[in-house]
Amino acid sequence: MAHPSTPSSPLVYPRVTIKTVNSLVSIAPFKIALIMIDMQNFFLTAAIGRSHGEGHDAKDVLLKLGIPAARKAGLQIVWLTWRISDEGLETLPPTAWRIFGWEIAHEGDFELGDDGPDPKPDGEVRRLEKKRNSGIGSPLGDVTLENGSVVEAGGMLMRNQWNTGLHGPLESAYQADLKACLRYPLPQRAIVGSLGAVIQA
Repeated sequence: MAHPSTPSSPLVYPRVTIKTVNSLVSIAPFKIALIMIDMQNFFLTAAIGRSHGEGHDAKDVLLKLGIPAARKAGLQIVWLTWRISDEGLETLPPTAWRIFGWEIAHEGDFELGDDGPDPKPDGEVRRLEKKRNSGIGSPLGDVTLENGSVVEAGGMLMRNQWNTGLHGPLESAYQADLKACLRYPLPQRAIVGSLGAVIQA
């Protein structure tokens, strides 16, 4: 990650050496970025039913260690969020509609089965599904936050809606990075991909 372009080229500087479990690794900060993916209200907030999980643990570690370390080393921090435009709905892949339009039925409402004559040792679990009352683009309505305030969540995973905003203190961290990026000749926001993803850098 800090290799020169050819074996005979001068070493790349500046560089940062990091101690890993197995060895020392040298990186060139200007070649590396910390990528923040989908750290949004829709996936993390308890206001729309998200329970504490790995995403919340990742958020805490990033705020405490990852982001400060990246800033100290001079790495770019790229904030990647999923925000679909009205035009994007017209070309949204069927898989996306399926994932966000259906859900597993209530706990306990499932069947145990196998693969036929030669079942797997532990069998196969088949969970029943049901269609959601909402899906991508559907209004999520008003939600109550931990501080008691009420906000309009907006259309599910749509651009410029509260539910697609960065979760909690990550928004403040992003704003700090946005100000820092003004020192670099990089676009502040770039829309990429057919799913309407927004890179905030």
